[in-house]
Amino acid sequence: MAGTLSLDILDRIEIASPCPMRWEDMEGDARRRMCDQCGLHVHNIEGLTREEAVELIASSAGKRVCVRLHRRTDGAVMTHDCPVGRRALHRRAASGAWRLAAAALCLLTGGLLFARVDHTNGHELSDRQPMRAVRAWLRRPPPPVPPAPPPNPQRIMLGRIVGGCG
Repeated sequence: MAGTLSLDILDRIEIASPCPMRWEDMEGDARRRMCDQCGLHVHNIEGLTREEAVELIASSAGKRVCVRLHRRTDGAVMTHDCPVGRRALHRRAASGAWRLAAAALCLLTGGLLFARVDHTNGHELSDRQPMRAVRAWLRRPPPPVPPAPPPNPQRIMLGRIVGGCG
C-alpha cells in the first residue's frame, strides 16, 4: 500500500495540539512508547524508515494515532533512513574521530615534552617557560557546563495526527 502513496505524505503531517507528555518519561523503545495520559502508543517517526512511516500513516486513516516527529529546517520530517540526517550523523562521527585523534596526539606529544629533562642544569622542561605556562593552563579547572537548551518546540513534537494525511 505504501508504494502507491506519495512519500510526501509524511511532510504533510500536522499536529494540531502538541502533547504535553515527555518522550523520555514514556515506557517503550526507540520506535514506539506507551503514553499513560491517553493510553495510546506514540510512534517515533524518526525511528522508522520512510516506507514504514508512510505505511503507519496510511493504515491509521480515520483512527487515533499519536506520533513523535522531528522536522528539519526545510520542513521535511526526519526518518531513520533520511539521507540528509544520515550525512550529518556521519559528519559528526568523522569530526569526533579526528578530534579524538588530535587530542591523543597532543597528549602523547605533551607527555613526551613534559618528561624530557634539560641536562644542562637538571631541571625538567616543564619547569621552564613557556612549558610552565602551558602546564598551568592545562591544570585550570574546566568552565561550568551550561544547561542544555530546551528542545525547539517547533521542530520536535508529540501528538495526535489530524486531517490531510490520507
